Amino acid sequence: MDKCLSGAIVFFTYFFDFMVILSTGANTEISIFYNLTIVSYLVAGLFYIMLMFSGIDLLLKERRWYIMSFYLILIGIYAFSFIIINYSTSLHLKYPTLSGENLIFIHISINTPQFIILLIFFISILVFNCFGFFLRSRRAEGIIKKKFQLLSIAFFLFFLAGIFEGLIEPGIYSLFTRIIFESTAFLVYYALMPKKNKKLNKKPYKREAELIAFMEGKSDNKLGMHEMDSISEKVGKNIMIFISYATKDAEIFNIKQIAKSLNTFEEIKNVLYWQEHMEDNIIKYMNDNLGKCDLMILFCSKNALSSIPVEKEWTAADALNKPIIPVFSDPKYIPPLLSSRLGIQYNVYDMERNVLELRNLILKKLGGLTE
Repeated sequence: MDKCLSGAIVFFTYFFDFMVILSTGANTEISIFYNLTIVSYLVAGLFYIMLMFSGIDLLLKERRWYIMSFYLILIGIYAFSFIIINYSTSLHLKYPTLSGENLIFIHISINTPQFIILLIFFISILVFNCFGFFLRSRRAEGIIKKKFQLLSIAFFLFFLAGIFEGLIEPGIYSLFTRIIFESTAFLVYYALMPKKNKKLNKKPYKREAELIAFMEGKSDNKLGMHEMDSISEKVGKNIMIFISYATKDAEIFNIKQIAKSLNTFEEIKNVLYWQEHMEDNIIKYMNDNLGKCDLMILFCSKNALSSIPVEKEWTAADALNKPIIPVFSDPKYIPPLLSSRLGIQYNVYDMERNVLELRNLILKKLGGLTE
C-alpha cells in the first residue's frame, strides 16, 4: 500500500547522503541536508494522516471529517513551526568527525513542537489503526477477522519501527527497523489483497457471466451501463428490499450505511432492516414487511447461521419465492439451501463497490436474468 511509503520518505535523506558519499567521498552539505530533512518530515506527516484515515474511516465513519480536520490543522502547525523556529534548534544533527566516513544522523529534538506533534501522530496511529483494528477483529469472524488482525499487527510494527528509527543512529541496527517497515508493508498488502471466491457451486450461464464481468470491472463492452439502465426501466422504480442479518453483525457489515446507500438509487423505494423499522417484535415485523418486499438481502455469517430469527426470515422468503441475495465474508456461512444462489463477497475496504454490486445484482434478480 502506498501509504506505507512514509517511512521510505524519511529514509530518503539517508539514501541521498549515501549517494553523495559514493560520488564525492564526502557527506552532503549541512544546509542541503537540513532542507531535505524538513521536506521529508513534512511529507511524512501527510502520509501519517493518510494512514490514520483508514482506521478513523472504519471506526468513526460519521465523525471522520471532524477528526481529520483536527489533524490537518495539526499538520499546518507542524509545517509552520519549522518556519518560525530556527530549524537548527528543532533538529538534532550528528555530523561524522571525518566527512564521508559515516552517514549523517538527524532527528527531531525532544521537547520541540515538531516532536510533540509527531508523537501525537504515532500515538494516534497506535490507537486508531492498531488497537482499533484489533477491537474490530474481536467482533468479526472468518476472513474479515483475519484481515483485521493482520492490519492490527502491521500498524503495531509500523509504530515500533517509527519509534526505533527516531532513536537509533544509522548503522547495523537500522537494518532491523528497515526489516520491520518492509514487514509492515507486506502485512498490509496481504490483508488488503482480495480473497478469490472459490465457490459458487453453480456455474453461471453466458448472460450471467457477462453481468459478473461487468460488476467486477472486466467487461469487454458486451454489457454496458446503458444495458443496466434498461434493466432498471424494466424493473420499475418501486423496489422494496428486506435486509436479514444477525444483530451482532450490524457494525461489521455496516448495515445502516448499506441501507442508506441503496436508498439513493431511484429504482429502490425503500430498504427495510429491523433496527430502523421495527416497532413491536421481530415476528410481527417480519410478518408485516416480508410479504410486501420484492427481494431479500441475507448477510451470511457464523452469527446468522445460529440466529433463529434470521433462519425464519430467509426460509419464509424462500417459501414466498422471493429472490434472495447472499452477502458473505466466507462462503461456508451461506445456508446450504442457498449455496447455489448468486451472491456477492463482502469487501470490508470498499463499501462503494459493495453497494454497486448489490444494486446491479438486485436488478439482475428482479429482471429475471438469474435466480
